[in-house]
Amino acid sequence: MGRQEVFSRASAISGQSVENLKTRSHEYLSDRRFAYRGETFFREFLLRSSVTFCPACLLSDYNESGTGAPKFIGRTEWVFRSVRTCEHHATALCRTAQVRGSELALNISAHAPDQERLEKLLKQAPLCKPSALQNYIIARFEGHKGPRWLDDQQIDLASRATEML
Repeated sequence: MGRQEVFSRASAISGQSVENLKTRSHEYLSDRRFAYRGETFFREFLLRSSVTFCPACLLSDYNESGTGAPKFIGRTEWVFRSVRTCEHHATALCRTAQVRGSELALNISAHAPDQERLEKLLKQAPLCKPSALQNYIIARFEGHKGPRWLDDQQIDLASRATEML
């Protein structure tokens, strides 16, 4: 869940700097607040009770694993409520039913369907483009500017205001 001690330990194991690791994961600030790439938000902006994934991305993880057990890699953006489409495969993201334990919901490997189920989900997944809101959220995380009335708000509140409008 992005705690400092996890970043420090992962840095020691991987040889990557803590700063580099923080650019690839959200960071725990307090019980209700998190940060990611310079943006702060309330925990409700994270999907913590369901597992979100793109079947095509996970199938590519399967293919890259060869004959060994697949190592599923969750994409950081999948955990944000406003992200509903895989920008690489132009398909709707799949979301599982509620999962017990908020930290477990972010562990794709613990909850990913098997290869046969992923293939079936991919065939059923509707093709779609990312919404303007999703594009704005991803661009904002990358440091781009958008409409001033949105940029002046905390990212999760800007997202919610847009959804309500």
